[in-house]
Amino acid sequence: MGFWKIASKAPRYEFRALGEYWVHEPPVPYHLLAGGTQLTWGPFTLNRISGNLPGIAGEWHTAGTPEEVWTFLGNGTYSVSYLGDQTTGEYLASSGTLALAERKATVTETSGTIALHLPSGATDSGTWTISGDLLTLSLASGTQLYTRD
Repeated sequence: MGFWKIASKAPRYEFRALGEYWVHEPPVPYHLLAGGTQLTWGPFTLNRISGNLPGIAGEWHTAGTPEEVWTFLGNGTYSVSYLGDQTTGEYLASSGTLALAERKATVTETSGTIALHLPSGATDSGTWTISGDLLTLSLASGTQLYTRD
């Protein structure tokens, strides 16, 4: 179903043909500091646990919160583990910026109905319609309007 946005705000939302729902955050400047042992971007400061320079591939933990572990793999995927939960996605580190795309749910849909199966095991289901460049999702959690991006 492609890329969508809410009004003119970031992030971008993607429904992939493989039955996945992704949220793409805009690129944010990042910096490798202290000889590559510290990564800063946006509100985050991470300390390297493992991995080789140059670049961000490796395992990192948030400063002051060792139980939050970020793993950036050389193939452009990442995961975040925090208090037993795990988030996965894709990243692009390019020209001093870092962009994340998080896999939010797997999706099953039939004509007019949709179910988002969340990593927590919960399911948010309801209806969907596309009219021109407008996507309407009416789920148990609420209704959201998206425009084609």
